[in-house]
Amino acid sequence: MSFSDQEFDDVRDERESKAFRVVKNTFKGILYGASALVWILVLAVLFTTRESGIYTEMMFTDATQKLAEETDDYKVHQVIIMDFMNEQGSITLSSSTCFYAAETKELDLGIKYNKKLTDSDTSDAILYELKDKNGKIYPLLQIEEDAIGRYGYARVCFGEIEIPLKENGSLDFTGLGLTLTLYRKSDGALLATYQKKDGQDTITVNDAMFTIVAEDSPTGRKDFED
Repeated sequence: MSFSDQEFDDVRDERESKAFRVVKNTFKGILYGASALVWILVLAVLFTTRESGIYTEMMFTDATQKLAEETDDYKVHQVIIMDFMNEQGSITLSSSTCFYAAETKELDLGIKYNKKLTDSDTSDAILYELKDKNGKIYPLLQIEEDAIGRYGYARVCFGEIEIPLKENGSLDFTGLGLTLTLYRKSDGALLATYQKKDGQDTITVNDAMFTIVAEDSPTGRKDFED
């Protein structure tokens, strides 16, 4: 093999090596870019689908919170919600975080709903009414609201609710029957749900009444948490 042939082979190998590095770096860049895109999408989905803390964390008023801080081993009752979701699943009550403070007569509820029900992108779009089986309406003491992605969240606290205690310390709902009703704030109508039909948007009035407790409802106990 001549000297010139050997020099030609070295040049060819060098060019092939450069080409290989270019291809390798290109595929590596594509792989890293795809991985980064996947992680961005995953984080975006997690962020937009996470539930607001106000949906699960009890709130109550300052009076109840102050009493809890001043009382050792302060406890509140956890109330079982009988109807915790509407038929379409667009409104949900947190069945595990409905609380009652007997000393201050407050009921604290967590609510989640699809924002398309309200004709609004804000969280301040719903009116809440709590009444018993005798038609008595209880005052709404305070409300905290939030919105994440497609969903709105609210934690509402009602007052002046007297639920007697049984001898074993559980709540006695006999004859009470609490019902929560949701109204759309924009027009005061019973909350409506949107359904697709034949390619058109149609509004169907939906049952927006939820039974919080019925007669002789089961109850549990839970320590008060900050």
